[in-house]
Amino acid sequence: MDRMKTLSMYAIWIILFFFFSIVVSNVLLKNTYNDITKAGGINIAESEDGLKVETIEANSNKMQGFYRGKVTNTSDKTIESKFVRVKSYDANGSLLQTKYVKLEDLKPGESREFNARFDVGGIDHYDVDYVDEMPDDKTYMDKMFDKVKGFLRAENKLDFMNNNVWGKWGINVDTELPTWVWWISGAIVLYNLPAGFLFF
Repeated sequence: MDRMKTLSMYAIWIILFFFFSIVVSNVLLKNTYNDITKAGGINIAESEDGLKVETIEANSNKMQGFYRGKVTNTSDKTIESKFVRVKSYDANGSLLQTKYVKLEDLKPGESREFNARFDVGGIDHYDVDYVDEMPDDKTYMDKMFDKVKGFLRAENKLDFMNNNVWGKWGINVDTELPTWVWWISGAIVLYNLPAGFLFF
Protein backbone atom coordinates (compact mmCIF):
# COMPACT_ATOMS: atom_id res chain seq x y z
CA MET A 1 0.00 0.00 0.00
CA ASP A 2 2.83 2.39 0.91
CA ARG A 3 4.58 1.53 -2.33
CA MET A 4 1.45 2.40 -4.34
CA LYS A 5 1.13 5.69 -2.49
CA THR A 6 4.79 6.51 -3.23
CA LEU A 7 4.36 5.69 -6.93
CA SER A 8 1.24 7.86 -7.06
CA MET A 9 3.15 10.76 -5.52
CA TYR A 10 5.96 10.33 -8.05
CA ALA A 11 3.43 10.31 -10.90
CA ILE A 12 1.78 13.48 -9.59
CA TRP A 13 5.15 15.24 -9.23
CA ILE A 14 6.16 14.23 -12.78
CA ILE A 15 2.87 15.54 -14.20
CA LEU A 16 3.19 18.80 -12.24
CA PHE A 17 6.80 19.23 -13.38
CA PHE A 18 5.74 18.57 -16.98
CA PHE A 19 3.10 21.33 -16.91
CA PHE A 20 5.41 23.68 -15.01
CA SER A 21 8.17 23.23 -17.60
CA ILE A 22 5.72 23.92 -20.46
CA VAL A 23 4.50 27.15 -18.84
CA VAL A 24 8.00 28.36 -17.95
CA SER A 25 9.43 27.53 -21.39
CA ASN A 26 6.57 29.38 -23.11
CA VAL A 27 7.11 32.45 -20.92
CA LEU A 28 10.88 32.40 -21.50
CA LEU A 29 10.43 31.86 -25.24
CA LYS A 30 7.95 34.73 -25.46
CA ASN A 31 10.43 37.04 -23.73
CA THR A 32 13.16 36.28 -26.29
CA TYR A 33 11.15 37.78 -29.17
CA ASN A 34 11.70 41.33 -30.37
CA ASP A 35 8.43 43.06 -31.23
CA ILE A 36 9.09 44.42 -34.72
CA THR A 37 5.59 45.94 -34.92
CA LYS A 38 6.36 48.43 -32.13
CA ALA A 39 9.82 49.14 -33.56
CA GLY A 40 8.26 50.36 -36.82
CA GLY A 41 9.91 47.65 -38.88
CA ILE A 42 6.95 46.95 -41.18
CA ASN A 43 6.75 48.34 -44.72
CA ILE A 44 3.44 47.59 -46.47
CA ALA A 45 3.08 48.42 -50.16
CA GLU A 46 -0.07 49.87 -51.71
CA SER A 47 -2.07 47.46 -53.85
CA GLU A 48 -3.53 48.28 -57.26
CA ASP A 49 -6.18 45.57 -56.81
CA GLY A 50 -7.71 46.99 -53.64
CA LEU A 51 -5.97 44.67 -51.20
CA LYS A 52 -5.12 46.14 -47.82
CA VAL A 53 -2.87 44.43 -45.28
CA GLU A 54 -2.82 45.29 -41.60
CA THR A 55 -0.15 43.91 -39.28
CA ILE A 56 -1.48 42.09 -36.24
CA GLU A 57 1.84 40.84 -34.89
CA ALA A 58 5.43 40.72 -36.18
CA ASN A 59 8.41 39.52 -34.20
CA SER A 60 11.72 37.69 -34.35
CA ASN A 61 14.28 36.10 -32.07
CA LYS A 62 17.70 34.54 -32.74
CA MET A 63 16.22 31.43 -34.34
CA GLN A 64 12.99 32.31 -36.13
CA GLY A 65 10.54 35.00 -37.10
CA PHE A 66 6.79 35.32 -37.30
CA TYR A 67 4.45 37.66 -39.16
CA ARG A 68 0.69 37.65 -38.62
CA GLY A 69 -1.52 39.95 -40.62
CA LYS A 70 -5.02 40.57 -41.91
CA VAL A 71 -5.76 41.18 -45.57
CA THR A 72 -8.97 42.89 -46.71
CA ASN A 73 -10.42 43.21 -50.20
CA THR A 74 -11.42 46.90 -50.38
CA SER A 75 -12.40 46.71 -54.06
CA ASP A 76 -15.83 45.93 -55.53
CA LYS A 77 -14.72 42.74 -57.30
CA THR A 78 -13.69 39.27 -56.16
CA ILE A 79 -9.95 38.64 -56.19
CA GLU A 80 -9.63 35.20 -57.75
CA SER A 81 -5.95 34.53 -57.10
CA LYS A 82 -3.20 36.63 -55.59
CA PHE A 83 -0.21 36.19 -53.30
CA VAL A 84 0.78 38.31 -50.33
CA ARG A 85 4.58 38.34 -50.28
CA VAL A 86 6.37 38.89 -46.96
CA LYS A 87 10.13 39.51 -47.13
CA SER A 88 12.36 39.44 -44.07
CA TYR A 89 15.58 41.48 -43.80
CA ASP A 90 18.40 41.73 -41.30
CA ALA A 91 19.74 45.00 -39.84
CA ASN A 92 22.13 45.41 -42.81
CA GLY A 93 19.24 45.26 -45.28
CA SER A 94 20.13 41.79 -46.60
CA LEU A 95 17.19 39.64 -47.68
CA LEU A 96 16.94 36.61 -45.39
CA GLN A 97 13.83 34.75 -46.48
CA THR A 98 10.62 35.31 -48.46
CA LYS A 99 7.24 33.75 -47.72
CA TYR A 100 4.14 33.71 -49.94
CA VAL A 101 0.54 33.49 -48.74
CA LYS A 102 -2.00 32.50 -51.40
CA LEU A 103 -5.34 34.28 -51.56
CA GLU A 104 -8.20 32.72 -53.50
CA ASP A 105 -11.78 33.93 -54.03
CA LEU A 106 -11.50 36.91 -51.69
CA LYS A 107 -14.92 38.60 -51.93
CA PRO A 108 -15.41 42.40 -51.79
CA GLY A 109 -15.19 43.58 -48.18
CA GLU A 110 -13.98 40.16 -46.97
CA SER A 111 -11.03 39.96 -44.55
CA ARG A 112 -8.77 37.01 -43.79
CA GLU A 113 -5.98 36.55 -41.28
CA PHE A 114 -2.76 34.89 -42.40
CA ASN A 115 0.50 33.71 -40.85
CA ALA A 116 4.03 33.60 -42.24
CA ARG A 117 6.66 31.69 -40.25
CA PHE A 118 10.33 32.28 -41.00
CA ASP A 119 13.04 29.69 -40.38
CA VAL A 120 15.69 32.34 -39.80
CA GLY A 121 16.27 34.65 -36.85
CA GLY A 122 17.74 38.10 -36.39
CA ILE A 123 15.05 39.72 -38.53
CA ASP A 124 15.13 43.51 -38.34
CA HIS A 125 12.16 44.40 -40.57
CA TYR A 126 9.54 42.99 -42.94
CA ASP A 127 8.38 44.20 -46.35
CA VAL A 128 4.87 43.23 -47.45
CA ASP A 129 3.61 43.48 -51.04
CA TYR A 130 1.45 41.60 -53.56
CA VAL A 131 2.29 39.44 -56.58
CA ASP A 132 0.24 37.46 -59.10
CA GLU A 133 2.49 34.38 -59.14
CA MET A 134 4.92 32.72 -56.80
CA PRO A 135 8.34 32.60 -58.52
CA ASP A 136 10.55 29.53 -58.51
CA ASP A 137 13.65 31.43 -57.44
CA LYS A 138 14.37 30.99 -53.76
CA THR A 139 16.97 32.41 -51.43
CA TYR A 140 19.85 30.25 -50.30
CA MET A 141 18.21 29.85 -46.86
CA ASP A 142 14.93 28.66 -48.43
CA LYS A 143 16.78 26.05 -50.50
CA MET A 144 18.74 24.87 -47.47
CA PHE A 145 15.61 24.49 -45.33
CA ASP A 146 13.83 22.66 -48.17
CA LYS A 147 16.69 20.13 -48.17
CA VAL A 148 16.49 19.65 -44.39
CA LYS A 149 12.70 19.25 -44.51
CA GLY A 150 13.02 16.78 -47.39
CA PHE A 151 15.54 14.75 -45.40
CA LEU A 152 13.34 14.68 -42.30
CA ARG A 153 10.27 13.64 -44.30
CA ALA A 154 12.06 10.99 -46.37
CA GLU A 155 11.24 7.41 -45.40
CA ASN A 156 14.63 6.18 -46.54
CA LYS A 157 17.21 8.70 -45.35
CA LEU A 158 20.05 6.94 -47.15
CA ASP A 159 18.31 7.12 -50.54
CA PHE A 160 17.63 10.81 -49.96
CA MET A 161 21.31 11.46 -49.18
CA ASN A 162 22.44 9.41 -52.20
CA ASN A 163 20.11 11.34 -54.52
CA ASN A 164 20.47 14.84 -53.11
CA VAL A 165 23.78 15.23 -51.29
CA TRP A 166 26.82 13.03 -51.79
CA GLY A 167 25.36 11.37 -54.90
CA LYS A 168 26.07 14.62 -56.75
CA TRP A 169 29.79 14.00 -56.22
CA GLY A 170 29.57 10.40 -57.46
CA ILE A 171 29.56 8.85 -53.97
CA ASN A 172 26.90 6.22 -53.40
CA VAL A 173 26.36 4.25 -50.20
CA ASP A 174 24.59 1.00 -51.06
CA THR A 175 23.94 -0.44 -47.62
CA GLU A 176 21.03 0.72 -45.47
CA LEU A 177 22.23 1.96 -42.10
CA PRO A 178 20.25 0.98 -39.00
CA THR A 179 18.22 3.68 -37.25
CA TRP A 180 20.44 3.66 -34.16
CA VAL A 181 23.39 4.80 -36.32
CA TRP A 182 21.43 7.87 -37.39
CA TRP A 183 20.48 8.63 -33.77
CA ILE A 184 24.05 8.31 -32.51
CA SER A 185 25.41 10.37 -35.42
CA GLY A 186 22.83 13.08 -34.76
CA ALA A 187 23.66 13.11 -31.05
CA ILE A 188 27.37 13.50 -31.83
CA VAL A 189 26.66 16.41 -34.17
CA LEU A 190 24.38 18.12 -31.62
CA TYR A 191 26.94 17.61 -28.85
CA ASN A 192 29.68 19.26 -30.90
CA LEU A 193 27.65 22.29 -32.01
CA PRO A 194 28.89 25.62 -30.63
CA ALA A 195 27.16 26.91 -27.50
CA GLY A 196 24.04 28.90 -28.32
CA PHE A 197 23.75 27.56 -31.89
CA LEU A 198 20.40 25.87 -31.33
CA PHE A 199 19.36 27.44 -28.04
CA PHE A 200 19.67 30.90 -26.60
